[in-house]
Formats: sequence, C-alpha cells, structure tokens
Amino acid sequence: GRLTAISTAKAWKDFVAKNSEFFPHIDKNSKSSVKVERTMVTIEKDVLTVGTGYRQAFISAEPEKVKEILNSPERFQKLYGLDEPAVVPNSEFAAAKKSEVPEFKARIYKKIPVLPDQDYTLHYTNKVDEGLWFQRAKMLDDKTKFAIRDNLKTLEPVDGGVIFREFSMVYVLRWYVRFFGP
Repeated sequence: GRLTAISTAKAWKDFVAKNSEFFPHIDKNSKSSVKVERTMVTIEKDVLTVGTGYRQAFISAEPEKVKEILNSPERFQKLYGLDEPAVVPNSEFAAAKKSEVPEFKARIYKKIPVLPDQDYTLHYTNKVDEGLWFQRAKMLDDKTKFAIRDNLKTLEPVDGGVIFREFSMVYVLRWYVRFFGP
C-alpha cells in the first residue's frame, strides 16, 4: 500500500522532498547514491522489520532509451549481474516499442554465498503521470520463500537526460537473516 500511495506525480514529488536525506539534490554533475535502512512497519498488531532502499542517479540518455532498457528482461542478466536469463517463457510480453510496454514478468536468479540462491519472479507495470514515468516491480513468486519484495522506479526528464530514482521494500522471511538487518 505504501508504494501505491506514492505512485502519482504529486505524491512521488512530496515523498522525495520529505526524504531529502535519502534523495539529496541531483543533477548531471552528481554521483549516484544508494542508501538502505531498517524500517519498522506495523501491520495490525505485528511489528515487522523491513529493509528499505533508496537509489538515484542522473542518466545522460533520452528517456525513451532508458525505458527501453528497463523494459527489456533479456538485458537483465548482464545489467544486474544475474546468474541466469531473466526472460519468463510464455509470458505476455509484446508491444510495438519496448519503451511503451505496459507490463511484463522477469525472473531474477542470483547465487549468493552463505544464503539460499535468490530465485524469484517480479511482475512489472508501467505508467506515466504528469510526465513522470513509473515502473512498479511487485513480487509474483519466490521459489526459495526467502523474501517479499516490492519496488517503484521513476524517470524524470530533465535537461541533458533523466533522473532515475528507486524506492524498494524487502521483508526477509528467514528470521536469521532479519536478525542481521537490511
């Protein structure tokens, strides 16, 4: 629900402004930033520890090119350093232009030392609101039952490129991993 609530241009801009310690001013001369924190979330009477991540970067590229890359699971293995291809066979993934794909699925498989291999599928949806492009990646399935994941990426066109921002939430289902933090 938290990501749905900030999935409009106005709500997202308010969220970024209220979280300037995680989303500091950025322009074409800024370095990218990644920050992760432990967040306590109360659902009914349960208090859960959720890892929240904040990432932003200035990308010197046309917005359509960045959208095309973010909508191309066939590029995810190389882009994200995955151990297997991310394309989900027989998924509904067809459009005239990859920058306009409204939704698709991608499998994320990564071997991790000490922890169980990460093997999950995300459902991606795209939308535009007041010129701000949103991509939501919700957990569809986790073969290892390791974590529940949800994230929201945005692209904001600016002079000379786009500002890419991402807000992610992860709830680790394994108690011994939660113990060590996000």
